[in-house]
Parts: sequence; structure tokens; C-alpha cells
Amino acid sequence: MPARALLAALVFVLACASPAVAATIRTDTPGSAITSYYDSGQWSRAIATVVKKAKANLKQDLAADRARHSPALVLDVDETSVFNAPCLEPVDWDLSGLAVCAVNGDGVATPVLSLYKYARTKHVKVVFITGRPEALAGTTTAELKRLGFSSGFQLVLRPASDTQDSVIPYKSAARATVERRGYTILANVGDQRSDLAGGHSLRRYKLPNPVYLIT
Repeated sequence: MPARALLAALVFVLACASPAVAATIRTDTPGSAITSYYDSGQWSRAIATVVKKAKANLKQDLAADRARHSPALVLDVDETSVFNAPCLEPVDWDLSGLAVCAVNGDGVATPVLSLYKYARTKHVKVVFITGRPEALAGTTTAELKRLGFSSGFQLVLRPASDTQDSVIPYKSAARATVERRGYTILANVGDQRSDLAGGHSLRRYKLPNPVYLIT
């Protein structure tokens, strides 16, 4: 990893370990409860339930030609498309694990992968809009492809110039940019309310995340 990217990655690690800086807040859910929720498969099943609904609605919206322009699907990355449990669970779900997994690309795919694959078979453009810093573009792209998100996507990462406490302005502006490029966003999927706030999507789907909140 180039020195500049390594520095940015280090900043990301420190930011995730310092909720006040990153506006990423560890919930008060005990680590043992999260471990039980994840290891039992309940977390995956809860996401799969939302994915099933999103897929059905996407099929319906495509059939009804509800995209005035080319259809698009927006997905968040962490705890939406990618579980960071392999790094979070060993540290009792401390946020430092989130940063380590993002920097090293050590996550595992969530059931959102099936929604992604369905969208691609229907020639829907898929855009990942993530709060990860731009310096992690290479790592994140490689991670997504390794996990099966390999048939084509656009990846949008948070620029270093964005120092706002909330990701809402950045993420909503990124979706607006997708629209300006001639696409209609039929669905936006994320594990945080901040992933979905700000409009620019026909439908929005909130996934569970018992570990952390991002404003």
C-alpha cells in the first residue's frame, strides 16, 4: 500500500476507534449478545428477509418500467454488503475491528450479494457508496470482487476533503450525482439511517446493525 494510502488507512483506524471524531458510535448491546446474534445466523437471516423484499420490489419496478432513465441500485458496504465480523468478533465487537477489516479487506459477504447478482442479471447499474476513505479504493474493490461482487459496479468512497461529522451530505450528494448522470435509483440499501437519508431513491431498505451507529 502506498505511503499516502497507508497514512489515510491509519487515520481511518484511529477515527473508528474514536467515535467522537468519526461520528461512529458503538451501541450499548453487549458483545456476547452480538456474538450470539451473528453466530446463530439470525443476523444473516434478518438481512435475507429484507433482501427478499427488495428483490421482489426491484423485479416489480423493472417490470412496471418505473425507472424514467437507466435503473440503478445503491448499496452501502460495511455491515450491508460486507460483514466485518471476522475482525470485530475477536475484539468483542470493539470498533477497532471495523477499521482493521476495512483496511485489510478481510470481510465476508452478506445476503445482499444475492440482490446484487439479481440486479446485474437485469442490467441494473450498481453503485456502492461507502464511508470508507478514498485511500482504500483498491483494497475495497479487491475485497468486493473476492466476495462475489464481480460482474461490474461503481465504487464511491468518502473524499479526504469531507470532514463533516455526518455522512448524510456526502452520501445524498453521491446519489444525486448518479441521477445527474442519467440513472434512476430504484433502491438504496444500508445498515444506517444515515445511509438512506437525503432522498434520491425510489425505495429505501434499512438493515439491522447491533454493533454501531453512524450519524
